Amino acid sequence: MIRLIFFVFFIFCSTNLYAGVLEVCDFGPGNYLVKKYKKGSFSKETSLSKLNDSCRIHIKNEDKEIYNAIIRNLQKANPSRKKDPFSFTHKIFDKTYLEIVSGNTGYDQPGLEKLKGPSKKVLKIAKKLANSLEYDKNQEVRLVNNVYQSQKKIKINKKKKKIQINAESNSVKSEQLGCDIFNYTNLRLDSPEIEDTNKLLATYYSVNFCRPCPPGFKKDKENKSGVCSIPVFQYIILYQNYINYNIEPVNVRVATMIPNAIEKTDMVFNIGRNKSSDINKEIIQSIDNIHTELFLLPLSLKEQGVFIRQFIDNEKFLFLNIQSYKTTAKLQSIKMSDLFSLFETSSKGYAYGFDVPNYIENFIDDIQKNISSFFATNEKKIDNISTLYSLIPNEDDLVTFLDDIESVKDKGTSFGLRIQSRN
Repeated sequence: MIRLIFFVFFIFCSTNLYAGVLEVCDFGPGNYLVKKYKKGSFSKETSLSKLNDSCRIHIKNEDKEIYNAIIRNLQKANPSRKKDPFSFTHKIFDKTYLEIVSGNTGYDQPGLEKLKGPSKKVLKIAKKLANSLEYDKNQEVRLVNNVYQSQKKIKINKKKKKIQINAESNSVKSEQLGCDIFNYTNLRLDSPEIEDTNKLLATYYSVNFCRPCPPGFKKDKENKSGVCSIPVFQYIILYQNYINYNIEPVNVRVATMIPNAIEKTDMVFNIGRNKSSDINKEIIQSIDNIHTELFLLPLSLKEQGVFIRQFIDNEKFLFLNIQSYKTTAKLQSIKMSDLFSLFETSSKGYAYGFDVPNYIENFIDDIQKNISSFFATNEKKIDNISTLYSLIPNEDDLVTFLDDIESVKDKGTSFGLRIQSRN
């Protein structure tokens, strides 16, 4: 099966063929993947380096010493790799490879910047974020439950109708700061005219900044402190009816970019998931209706990474969209990147993204499990609040994460949503 690829990289094959060629691809920490070409089978126009900047070409006739050193340290690829679309034949330990190429002065040395450690920019941003999330874990807090109602005009059978939407919000409020530190919200349909048993629209799990309310930020009427809750780490589940009724157009636009792009191909966008780490029975019973999962993390006080987890042809894909904002309230996006692909398939694991995909996967499991368990019926015990504070990354975690994101931005595969149909 030919994999989903979002750039048309099969242009015209060049007749300029080489013998004695290796391509080494840095798809994350650990072993780098290597493709050893047979005599006369390599073409620069169709090489992996045209698709991904993390791949480097070594031609025997041009750098014989490095070529031979790499050959001596190659291991056969795992059997599961044999079916991958890039046809990697070997692997090499990343540190071994970096030591080999570092001996060649003037050579473009992929990955050596990782050995030098994070940049000053990354260290500065991580420190600011960590300071903003430094809560007194012994402070007095209380549990708050609210139900907010709103109406929205939608089209049903080409007729405009108003539907009622309820947002049931559970939060941990700081008495000292007067804002919500943690929040768990379920958005539901509450309109008898909608004959649909799938009432759940979206679920939000949030870890918040507590900071002075920025201009234009909607304040809680009961909060007179001037401090507002701004989501900083947020996992959002969007169910099919959220998309159908265009509940929040910005999120719907993000969630439908990929489905719209593959609509005229024979690829299938999959609705539903096979598991949930949330212990809420309603959430578990609704996993068949999940359309898209969004995970929002800060890249700076005015920049946000939006990770999009979706399934296509029953394979998991993770995309990254980077959004810049005018203020720390992050109300209005002033710049958006293309999508970066950090996709995963059942046969070959993540194709790109260093440690970021694993970090996201683990964070999603933890934030679902810890928040839903804390707010579960008969389990609302302040004594258990340490499980929520444990979700807040420390400065070292933020440095590692932000450093990897910088690498993705510098070397990752950016997708312009141009689709190649399968043959």
